[in-house]
Amino acid sequence: GNFYNYLSSPTAIFMLLFGHKNMPEAIAAMVLTKASVASFTFSFFISKKFNIQNPLTAAFGVLYACSGYFIAYYWNIMWLDAFYLFPLVMLGIEYLISKRKMKLYTITLALTLITNYYMGYMVCIFSVLYFLYYYLSSFAFTETYFGKLAKREKGIKGFFVWSYNNLRNSKFFDCGVRFAFSSVGAALLSAFALLPVYFVLMNCSATSGTFPQEFKTYFSIFDFLANHLAYLDPTIRSSGTDVLPNVYCGMLTVMLVPLYIFSNKVSFKEKIMSVGLLGVMFASFYTNYLDYIWHGFHFPNDLPYRFSYMYSFILLVLAFKAVTFIKEYTNRQIIGVGVATAFFIIFVQE
Repeated sequence: GNFYNYLSSPTAIFMLLFGHKNMPEAIAAMVLTKASVASFTFSFFISKKFNIQNPLTAAFGVLYACSGYFIAYYWNIMWLDAFYLFPLVMLGIEYLISKRKMKLYTITLALTLITNYYMGYMVCIFSVLYFLYYYLSSFAFTETYFGKLAKREKGIKGFFVWSYNNLRNSKFFDCGVRFAFSSVGAALLSAFALLPVYFVLMNCSATSGTFPQEFKTYFSIFDFLANHLAYLDPTIRSSGTDVLPNVYCGMLTVMLVPLYIFSNKVSFKEKIMSVGLLGVMFASFYTNYLDYIWHGFHFPNDLPYRFSYMYSFILLVLAFKAVTFIKEYTNRQIIGVGVATAFFIIFVQE
């Protein structure tokens, strides 16, 4: 139980290399390595997603690796493996849908579950959300792989034949089955770690809890928006007056995401899906019901919003897409976003 909770990271080898007397240096090396790898994996994700390879992808990798989540929780070294594997899991989902390739998603999800089952559980939840988001943003629900569907014939038999052909040729159904099989495959690959840990945790007080009886919210929406800005204290403990998700990922993101919404290059359907996904993540922070589910059906004793880096991930992806269209925006749009950001900062400060 302790090994798969704290020590199953590949970077744990540093503790053997540095030795017992140099454990602080070993932990520092682990943190630095994981931050560097997180920067690389996010850069790799956006370079493959947008088919772009330039220094800008590296810059956004740094924004992800040095986001508010990392600043707050970098000392929880057992959580950082999911942090750097997460972009690869999401890239695997995109490959599964667009290229029908299952290997990357299966392997990276299995590695996430092995390195830390707790963070892996949250990645599994988001994987379902991202699968729906990416598919519905990029493809029509009725899209098929094998041409047009046959016309529906009359009668009950005709209905069943038409329904069968619909299901057999459906791209969404095909991707859904592949996604389900890959997810189960990842769980089976990591079962040697998950099953023993499950039996250990059955008698652990940290995993006990009951579903909340009353609906509650945690913070004001204005404070949440203000927490996207720089120079704010990160949230580390659940006690205090300013217990907010760590969602900061660069002031550049604050200005680029509105430009993404204004862009004529982005379809209305994709904008709706993107805003909807951000809304689901916000509701997960804001309400006690969803917060309870995200944290493994248990309210954390401290260190709240342990999945907030996923929200920052979405923001950075939208911001990068916006910056690729920077020449398409009018001067009025760019200046307007800059002035609005400046006024919002002043308003928050006051």
